[in-house]
Amino acid sequence: MRVSWQSRFWSALFLLVVAVAPASYADEVFDARGFNPNRDYFSQLPYEHIDPMTGNLLLTFTDLVLPGNAGLDLKIQRTYNSAQRAD
Repeated sequence: MRVSWQSRFWSALFLLVVAVAPASYADEVFDARGFNPNRDYFSQLPYEHIDPMTGNLLLTFTDLVLPGNAGLDLKIQRTYNSAQRAD
């Protein structure tokens, strides 16, 4: 039995898409940095956010708030993100 080049091409393309698509999506999810408002976070304190899927810890402390005109306040904040790393 002889297999045509079209069926080999489509089979190879299918395997490539199946092998690469989940890996790229997983990298996108697990390597995400910062706060994602569309994801559920675990928080026992108002300044901490723990992502249960990736284990990322995000701490935000507001040190100083200076009121401004028309609601344009100046906030001095410190933030720690455990997912940040030097690339």
